[in-house]
Amino acid sequence: MQILEDESISAQRLWRKQLNKLSNLIADSTNVDLLKSRRSFLETKTEILNAAKEKLYDSLEDNYDAKKELLMKCETLQCEHSNTLRKVTKEFPK
Repeated sequence: MQILEDESISAQRLWRKQLNKLSNLIADSTNVDLLKSRRSFLETKTEILNAAKEKLYDSLEDNYDAKKELLMKCETLQCEHSNTLRKVTKEFPK
């Protein structure tokens, strides 16, 4: 269980790092190709994060309170992710 929690935390840190990089680029860059590259990299990190969270969720079995807490955290992260991608699209439409 601890290994799955550690994997989830590590994946979240990597995702957060990419999200922050992309957010900073939105404010500081006009290089559309660089933004697209960072967005793609963020999507990859998001897939890794989702897989880690899913494994952790499955391992919680009948611990419904822990499952609920994890789902709430995932929802918050997904909102941040979506908001950042909307900013990219708004600032730099295709």
